[in-house]
Amino acid sequence: MADVNIDITEKGFAMQAMDSSHVALVTLTLNRPCFQAFNVERATTIGLSITNLHKVLKLVTAGDSLTMRIEEDMAYMAIIFQNA
Repeated sequence: MADVNIDITEKGFAMQAMDSSHVALVTLTLNRPCFQAFNVERATTIGLSITNLHKVLKLVTAGDSLTMRIEEDMAYMAIIFQNA
């Protein structure tokens, strides 16, 4: 499960993926109330490398702020960390 599609709607994030041996189904849902601020102009689906996202998210510490922004052309996603 290296790459996944994440559905982003006004309700939040949703992801489903199978492990490489097709034994386990992983489901992750982060509803809008899970976020301090959540802005979606239009529903979309993005493809992400979970391996690379995990490496980046390991850098977040307690009290940090995390902003994820998908640019209009959807060519990339910006991830911004801010310390308290």
